[in-house]
Amino acid sequence: MSHEAVVLECEVDADVVAYWTKDGKRIDAFSDRMTKYETKSKDFVHSLKVKDLTSEDSGIYAFVAGSKQSSTTLFVEGSIAVWLAVVVNYNIF
Repeated sequence: MSHEAVVLECEVDADVVAYWTKDGKRIDAFSDRMTKYETKSKDFVHSLKVKDLTSEDSGIYAFVAGSKQSSTTLFVEGSIAVWLAVVVNYNIF
């Protein structure tokens, strides 16, 4: 099992209800996969940590806040992760 992880971050301009998705399905960090995902929010910065990367973690991850969203595509091959658009400090409002 790999112990590699990737952290995606998104910064918003306002305090809004926000969440992360993978391939269009909402990620619930408190579900039975709570060991896979970890979400954090500090001030206006939201992060998603995907732990123990496998090829099954490849997909489109999106941060949804209100009616706006920002996304990135994550590719995992072996223990190497590559994403196409980094969601770091991207203002979506």
